[in-house]
Amino acid sequence: VIDSTVAELSGAEAFDLLQECTRRLLTDMTRGQVLCEWIQRVLLRHCAFIFSQPVLHRALQPLHDIFQARCASHRTLLRLRGRLQTLKGCGRLAVENDRRAASAADASASAPLLEYVEGDEDNAADGEDGSPEGAVGGQGDSGDDDSDEDLPDLQSDDDDDISID
Repeated sequence: VIDSTVAELSGAEAFDLLQECTRRLLTDMTRGQVLCEWIQRVLLRHCAFIFSQPVLHRALQPLHDIFQARCASHRTLLRLRGRLQTLKGCGRLAVENDRRAASAADASASAPLLEYVEGDEDNAADGEDGSPEGAVGGQGDSGDDDSDEDLPDLQSDDDDDISID
């Protein structure tokens, strides 16, 4: 539609269309993408006519200024967009982590603290492993003989071997 319309315009009509697009671009920045498409197609089709006449060329200075201002802020806006996307991603991760923590807390809150199995009270009286108290590791003979029979008797009655002056 744009190409066919622009192709039917004469050079003077194309210049008038550029002036109108410039005026609308100044007043309504939200329609910039559509207006820039029209401007691009007009310039591609009729640039030889417009740039051959210096008066028309100078009359496009406001359009040039608009593009310069937009291009100057482009890099800053791209950085801002990147920061916002990063923050959005961090916020999304924080929400997911909160949901996971809440679901884990709900799961642990609904889990029983103690589970009763029939017959456990008999094992509790005997010990945790089912053996009677003191049977393992208790006071019985463990194979280590801690008696003093193997040690030599240092306090014997034969004290005359040692002389003290």
